[in-house]
Amino acid sequence: MKKLLFGLFGVGLITSSILYVRFQPPASPYAPVVSACIEDLASCDYQVRDQATQTLRDIGPDVVPFLIQALHRQNSPLKKIFARMRNRVPFLQLRETNAELVREKAAEQLGAIGVSEEPVVRELIAALHDENESVLLEVQRALRRIGSAATVPYLIEGLQQRDVRIRRGCAQVLGDFGPKAQAAMPLLITKLRDKDAGVRAEAAKTLGLLVPDIQSVRCLTLTLEDPVPSVRAAAATALGAMGSAARGASADLVRRFSDRDAGVRIAAAKSVWLIEHQADLSVPILIAALEDPHAGTQAKFALGEIGPQAARSVPALVRCLEEETVTRPLRTPPTSALALARIGAAAVPNLIPLLRNARPEIRTSAAITLGFIGAPSTNAAPDLLPLLSDPALEVRQATALALGSIEPDNRDLIPALKRLARDDDIFLASSAASMLRHLDPAAAAELKME
Repeated sequence: MKKLLFGLFGVGLITSSILYVRFQPPASPYAPVVSACIEDLASCDYQVRDQATQTLRDIGPDVVPFLIQALHRQNSPLKKIFARMRNRVPFLQLRETNAELVREKAAEQLGAIGVSEEPVVRELIAALHDENESVLLEVQRALRRIGSAATVPYLIEGLQQRDVRIRRGCAQVLGDFGPKAQAAMPLLITKLRDKDAGVRAEAAKTLGLLVPDIQSVRCLTLTLEDPVPSVRAAAATALGAMGSAARGASADLVRRFSDRDAGVRIAAAKSVWLIEHQADLSVPILIAALEDPHAGTQAKFALGEIGPQAARSVPALVRCLEEETVTRPLRTPPTSALALARIGAAAVPNLIPLLRNARPEIRTSAAITLGFIGAPSTNAAPDLLPLLSDPALEVRQATALALGSIEPDNRDLIPALKRLARDDDIFLASSAASMLRHLDPAAAAELKME
């Protein structure tokens, strides 16, 4: 047993030595300051983080080698062991640092400094293999901030990496550059046959953001037959993003209306609308998809994008509004409300009866939706006015805001807006104050809102 323990200790010591040599700070007069600042980036005190960020930016490009090193920071296995022992052995007290947060902040700083040299770009692309979602998002943001001119050639190379996460990440970032990444099109087309479904899906999405040509449309049309639903949906979405240039794919997209996956049906219906602008083809598919527990929200957003031409979906969306549960609709409006708002005036007659619903949350949602619609909801004003005295506080708040949007010159709203401008909720108070300043500057001045 002792031999085993000594053996493990020896392996740990050798490993630590290698890691120390590999990750020791670069030789620089700034080394002590920069190393300390990088540790402070992971502090739980925002003032410490802000000061560290400012110091690093003041030093400038000289911090880049340190940030690259931090970009690959990992939690040491030995550190975890020492952390468990520190209560028993005082001299092993260590400063605990969240390695994931250090990597995230290092990527953020590399993007902010904006050094576009090849080693920096390559290190960021290598960091796309990170398993932490927050780190990945920051690495992608850093590559975007550095810009297409410096990064696109290396992102194209990255599409051929063995690491599936790097291939997937490169395809995703290339999409962020849109037509500026046009040079990647030939390789992205080959990635529609990648062995990883995630890479295929990201390649399809990115192709939809480039300047389309006959080959890309044809290859995406073939991808509509992919065995994985998320890839079929991505291909459908990409074809829709190409607009009229993908008209040749319309018939294949219509065939996807009977796809076994609701997400694919929704993507196909939305894309046919974007290509053909014929609501009669797409709206029935989207109405049927509203009942799907997983994809119903996507269908609502698609109907909202179609707008007034999706008027036939109003009864179904109103039923969704009645069923949709939202904790605080004034802060996070129901998705059904957002869709109905974009459809507009055609929704008003179906919303008015909801103002008399026995459930206060439904009255609130209906008032919010009418407010989103704005002036076209004028016919609902007589039914909204009594709700300024509703027993439920949130109904009164929603009604005051809705009427302020529908009838911005109605001075009968001033008392309600005054009360709402004093609300503890900053969002509600600022919205009411804005309306009050328009309606009665003197009243706003009394409340010190001028």
